Amino acid sequence: MLDTFKQSIDHIPVTVSREIADQAQNDFEAMALNQSISAEAIEDKNMQLGRTIWPHLKAYDELYAKYGKQKEHEAFLETLRPDVLEHFKKWNTNGSLIFDIRRGKEFEQEFQPEEKFAIEEAYLDATESARSYVDELVQGEKKNEYEESLKANEERQKELMDRIATLRGMANVSEKWSAEILGKVRLFELGWAVTEKDPELYEVEKEIENYKGMMDVDSEA
Repeated sequence: MLDTFKQSIDHIPVTVSREIADQAQNDFEAMALNQSISAEAIEDKNMQLGRTIWPHLKAYDELYAKYGKQKEHEAFLETLRPDVLEHFKKWNTNGSLIFDIRRGKEFEQEFQPEEKFAIEEAYLDATESARSYVDELVQGEKKNEYEESLKANEERQKELMDRIATLRGMANVSEKWSAEILGKVRLFELGWAVTEKDPELYEVEKEIENYKGMMDVDSEA
């Protein structure tokens, strides 16, 4: 469970304040020493960190997809072992980026385990190189574009949080559905974590309408 929190720390974008990153690292070290800490407490820390960095992460991911993926692929081709590179190029006839194809079924079937290991190593090195490139962009040449995306994602997050709060409030309206609603809220909030599926507005709205309907039926009974 602590591994997931460490993954979240490793994905903190360079634009997030040093104080937040340092606090997350301190929390990780403290939890690693606490043998009695519960899985729920670790989940809560992961969720809290994820919620704090979520707009930054989404903005960073957008610019990485736009500017980093091609750099990543170029670095990958330069780093990959020559014999595996030859096999990869023969297979990848349409020139797809490694970012988009390394997890597909065809990829898994095409390469031998030792080739996949070499590809994964080269990919990790290429990702580090591409992230360094994007780190420079979001703090320099593309700072304004990043900040525009950040603002849009902050607004997106606020709307999501408001609707999740609406759903949570419905737990106070119906004792019958209270526990179930709070369970749904918990799942949505856990989605802020880097390692979990993002909460989606349409899913939250669907649950709100679902419970409104069931409460209306209950009131008419």
